[in-house]
Amino acid sequence: MQAIVDHLRGLADQYPDAVSIALQRPLWEILGISKQQCPVKTGYMRGSGYVTEPVVAYGQILVTIGYSAGYSWWVHENLEAYHHPPTKAKFLEEPLQMYSKNIPEAVHSEVNRILGI
Repeated sequence: MQAIVDHLRGLADQYPDAVSIALQRPLWEILGISKQQCPVKTGYMRGSGYVTEPVVAYGQILVTIGYSAGYSWWVHENLEAYHHPPTKAKFLEEPLQMYSKNIPEAVHSEVNRILGI
């Protein structure tokens, strides 16, 4: 895994645009899983899920995943509230934790596909 991360850092230095695009793909997939677990009453919160466009600056690539509905944080953190299964609290944190170890490999594969390596 560390070899993949190190290689990705090198690719990010050489091809920041390709790595930026590749980084979004697994985050969109995680957001899709998160939306399945996101509590829904009106659909507003579920619809507010987003993955930002990458920002490349100072040798780093920043992409953000989240929900923009103002009450998302409260719903996400309230472990005492009942949610009709399969929805639940921690609807973003748990998918991120579950798939975070796969992100470097997914980004690496996507960069290789984009660059034709």
